[in-house]
Amino acid sequence: MALINCPECKKEVSKTAKVCPHCGYKLKKKKGCLYYIGIAILIVIGLVIIELATQDNSSSSDRDFGGERLAYNLSKDYVLQNLKSPKSAEFPGLFESKNHVTDLGGGRYKIVSWVDSKNSFGAEIRTEYTCIMVNKGGDKWGIEDLKFDK
Repeated sequence: MALINCPECKKEVSKTAKVCPHCGYKLKKKKGCLYYIGIAILIVIGLVIIELATQDNSSSSDRDFGGERLAYNLSKDYVLQNLKSPKSAEFPGLFESKNHVTDLGGGRYKIVSWVDSKNSFGAEIRTEYTCIMVNKGGDKWGIEDLKFDK
């Protein structure tokens, strides 16, 4: 059994003791590099989980974020209909896309955003688009305009 000296009373104490049996001093254990590597790994895992949770890969059935979010999600449906490879489409994440919608008033929303998808040659390209969505009352929505920027 390895022994160390208590920093408080200077008497010999087992290296595995948490408290000095002579004076009650709480012996502090030094944290090794594995402890800090473990903490770093947990932080990275947490950041990855947060990033995955904030990505906006929702389908049109996941619409519960209010008018702006609903208009944005509906515009994505119309954009997908015009792509060569809709399954390859990737839109901006939730936090980035919230700045892509402007409330024009009267139930009209302007979406200026982008989508990454494969073209007919299989190359991935970014296409910017502008869309005007209109709430016609309740759950009834329509598209007023959709333009792709070349």
